[in-house]
Amino acid sequence: MIDRREALLKAKGEAVKLHRKFRMRERVEAHEGRIDVFGTVTRCGVELLFKPLDSLLGAYVDHPIPGMLITTKSDKSLFSPR
Repeated sequence: MIDRREALLKAKGEAVKLHRKFRMRERVEAHEGRIDVFGTVTRCGVELLFKPLDSLLGAYVDHPIPGMLITTKSDKSLFSPR
């Protein structure tokens, strides 16, 4: 089992790989700082499902197929650029 620091470092490394793969810097510069997060997630092969959840913003599962469950009850400002 990895500790919190190792998990954060691993997550950061994976984020860097995805930023490079999807050329995020170029996309941000071309689209005034906006990224289609949900479009990027689906391009990664992860299914998205939106449901009204009472006590959870969202969750990720990787088995049997990768997917994200995202609440529709949340304050929409969490998902919009500020």
